[in-house]
Amino acid sequence: SGVVEVAGLSGNPVNYGRSTSSAKWDGQDPNTPYEVGVMVVSGNFLNMMDVKILEGEKFGDGDQPDSMRFVVNKAAVQMMGFTEPIGKKLSVWGMSGRIIGVADNFNVSSLHKAVEPQIILAENQYVEMALIKVTPNASNIVEEIDRVTRQMNPGYPVAMEWLDDSYREQYETEIVMGKLSN
Repeated sequence: SGVVEVAGLSGNPVNYGRSTSSAKWDGQDPNTPYEVGVMVVSGNFLNMMDVKILEGEKFGDGDQPDSMRFVVNKAAVQMMGFTEPIGKKLSVWGMSGRIIGVADNFNVSSLHKAVEPQIILAENQYVEMALIKVTPNASNIVEEIDRVTRQMNPGYPVAMEWLDDSYREQYETEIVMGKLSN
């Protein structure tokens, strides 16, 4: 069929923007303000996106919700002041659990910005987008994805973008803006 893998995410991976200042963790200083990104994903998202786990583990590859377990990135570990983050209590948006893994830092916005702290949880009910990895030069893949999606939910419009094109467009705009400002 040309489809290699499908994962879900609660926003556009090219410019992800969900965050909170209401997360709670063990040893948190209540007087220190902070902002931390929150990514809600399907269980296999980290594997599909080749996110490196520095310690602990990823979510299971199944589609089961896993809101009692969190993966945080290295920047979040530093912000939270943990030296041993695995097993620490964490809550975000009313969901409480423990940290099971630490991911290497990865960008969810422009490569020109510093990587921000991220809390990642697997909770399918909040996933809004499907990321579909396809084989190179898969014939009729767009038509097949459109057909299957309309079959699954005929009342919902299908909107598709190639991530490669979205990233290219983001940086082409930056190049033009740089030339215009000089």
